[in-house]
Amino acid sequence: MPQQAPNLKDALLDYVDNITTLRQKIREVREKQLAALKDLMILRHKCQALRQQLSRQTS
Repeated sequence: MPQQAPNLKDALLDYVDNITTLRQKIREVREKQLAALKDLMILRHKCQALRQQLSRQTS
């Protein structure tokens, strides 16, 4: 028995579901990127403070 092609309504619903899923994944990735950037800024600040501390100790 040949497979029946999906009708336009089903295809559009699948398309919308896929777009919604992709948008959610993009949102999650952006949130992870922002968290990683925040962590990076904290580490940079700590590194700078440690460099200054080391510089004072060796001076």
